[in-house]
Amino acid sequence: MKRSVLLYVALLALTVSAMPNVISVFAGQHSFYSGVGLNCVTCHSDVRNQLDLDNFVNSKHKGAALSYNYTTYLAIGGISYDQTAGNITVVGGTVWKWNGSVWKNNSNPLQYLNVSLDANSNGAIGSDEVCLLCHSRSLLGAETHAGSAFVSACDEDRCHGNRLYKYNDPDLLGIYGNVTAAGYNLSQDNIHQRYYLSMSNQTSTYRAVDVFGYTHGNVNNSYVSRGYYVCLGCHSDVSTAVTLILPETYDHGNIDEAKGRYQ
Repeated sequence: MKRSVLLYVALLALTVSAMPNVISVFAGQHSFYSGVGLNCVTCHSDVRNQLDLDNFVNSKHKGAALSYNYTTYLAIGGISYDQTAGNITVVGGTVWKWNGSVWKNNSNPLQYLNVSLDANSNGAIGSDEVCLLCHSRSLLGAETHAGSAFVSACDEDRCHGNRLYKYNDPDLLGIYGNVTAAGYNLSQDNIHQRYYLSMSNQTSTYRAVDVFGYTHGNVNNSYVSRGYYVCLGCHSDVSTAVTLILPETYDHGNIDEAKGRYQ
């Protein structure tokens, strides 16, 4: 075979091989993949650095994410849990019962569910797995074609409650329900109230989603309110620009220091 033919074949093969990359450079700079198996912290390494810290908030969220009873409760729209009877009542009144290994829908005996966020089945929740506890559309009953993740803020009804104490079934939230009433408690007479109420009357950049068909109390117009910023202020790393104005100092060891400071 002539050298020119070989060069032509090689050039053609190189062109075919490189074309997708060339097109992507000029047409968008991204390659898109299915949501299955995506690792959130690949892009959000700053969040992972926070989630890797061994602290109270992280351990509680990872513990909740490891409990398939809790994650299943969220996924099927639970509004009350009777631990003694082993029953979960869900939105609409349907009851699911624990049969010893999985949750079974009493109204549809063929429907079983046991939702686990432990993707690698190692018996622990890593920083790349806990994200879905708060940001999974399917887990929180908002599954759409628009993507796999959405914003579920700290004062969203199903987890921590909101200042309006608004939920269609009071069995899930009560104002004396410890952490589940966090938003309500913040809105009462305490040092955080003024800031929390101010933020709750402002919209964030995140569109609200009607979880299981309910409009939740932290919705402001068609967006999630900024009330959850108060939670983030104490429970995450927050960068702030602060100018400190130092008070006048008094040199207690200098006998010549001007007198009269305490008179």
